[in-house]
Amino acid sequence: MKFFKGSEREGSSPERIKPLRRGLLVRSFVNTIREAGDEEDLRFFLESSARNLFSSVRELLEEVREENSVECFVSVLDLILSREGLGSLSVEIDKESRKLRVFLSGSPFLGALGGDKDCFFYEVFLSEVFSLLLGKGIRLREVSCAVGGDEGVCVFESV
Repeated sequence: MKFFKGSEREGSSPERIKPLRRGLLVRSFVNTIREAGDEEDLRFFLESSARNLFSSVRELLEEVREENSVECFVSVLDLILSREGLGSLSVEIDKESRKLRVFLSGSPFLGALGGDKDCFFYEVFLSEVFSLLLGKGIRLREVSCAVGGDEGVCVFESV
């Protein structure tokens, strides 16, 4: 047992190994595309990736939408994002103003683009997802970014 050799010395505490930052793979891809291509390439990659992810989870989300509440739909969506290392979300629906707000934390894209268009992927993906949920075309835009914000949360709002 070479790995644990010497780890049970008297009076010593277990060593804590810290995990790497989340989203390193996503940041690596985004940085590679940004360095090798131009703004148009990056935008194409982010939009295509968002649409591909939506296509991958669409059938599941349709099933959840048909058989469950909006809360369940949002919980499943949050689980998908968390499992894929794409953050965590909550949703606020203002029935009076008919506005939808999505609060996203833990995005692996934050800072990868230098604060510019860091959340374009989510604008596309969340617009597709909530269009499916509501049964009509809806567009979400980032109105507050975690990069420049104090709370570490990106806020998207229907427009």
